[in-house]
Amino acid sequence: MKRIWVVAVAFIGVTLVALFVTPRALGLAELEDFTLHIQTYNYNADDYYTHKPDYIPEPQHEPEPKPPEPEPELCIKEEAYAFMEQFNGEIAVFFENLESGFTFSYQGDRVFFGASATKAPFALYIYLKAEEGRTNLNTIMHFTEGDYWQGSGIIRHRYEYGQYFTQRRLLHLMLVPSDNIATRILRRHHGLAGYREFIESIGGDAHFVQNLTYSYLSANEAGLIMRESFNYIQSNGRYSDEFLQNLLANRYPFVISDYPVASKSGWAANFGGAWHDMAIVLAPSPYTLSLLSPLAGTPNDRVKYDAISMFFQDFNYRHFINNSYNEIIERASSNY
Repeated sequence: MKRIWVVAVAFIGVTLVALFVTPRALGLAELEDFTLHIQTYNYNADDYYTHKPDYIPEPQHEPEPKPPEPEPELCIKEEAYAFMEQFNGEIAVFFENLESGFTFSYQGDRVFFGASATKAPFALYIYLKAEEGRTNLNTIMHFTEGDYWQGSGIIRHRYEYGQYFTQRRLLHLMLVPSDNIATRILRRHHGLAGYREFIESIGGDAHFVQNLTYSYLSANEAGLIMRESFNYIQSNGRYSDEFLQNLLANRYPFVISDYPVASKSGWAANFGGAWHDMAIVLAPSPYTLSLLSPLAGTPNDRVKYDAISMFFQDFNYRHFINNSYNEIIERASSNY
């Protein structure tokens, strides 16, 4: 009986070992393997016990942002601006390449006494009226005592009161020798109300129009007027070539070029001074150039205007005639 009891106790002991000791031993072994696994892959607290991939790519650094490419027009304008700075703000400029529409303005909103330069838009207004059949260029007009005025022109030197002229002849005298009396006869005939409406219709400032022989002008306004003049010349209207020939015959041009220049100038020593020219330059890629200032027109002033004129002739050639401007635009566009 005692022997049976011993066997039973031994059996119970073996069973307890099997149930409790062996699983713990196995668990420790698995824990050791798991710990070894962790140590092998150098996991850290940030891994959250996830599997380490077979390949870890190198960290990617964000490239440094490139500064934006400068706008090509801005680069070109900075070139012209730097050139104009040498004149210490004396001269206002408006340039436009008429094929591309590129414009450059320097002190363009500065307002001057317009002097005789304002005769060009008044002539444009009359020619356009003639195109529409609202006036006849062969109409006879007489020189009266009320039309008399000092200053530029030939009528006051050569003709007596009562002399008659066709409207066409008066337009020629107003534009070519810049005759003040011819201007006043035309103003008497047409009035200024319709002319102010015309200036407003093309985007100009109607308040600049005073009594025509005394009006205001800015370089931007002059550029607008010459663009409209060019558009009319290009329209092949009935009188557009006549208008062009009168501008080409301007006796007192201040804008110069190696190409034909169609312009209207104006000058005055009073009212703050004026020495202006607003031009269409008939280069292979035509452009307008308006120069306005209160200068006196001395030889030194003419040197300045000559330098500016030739700078913009070269500027227009380099950036427009030889297509470098288009190349700049295409290159800039391909970078985006």
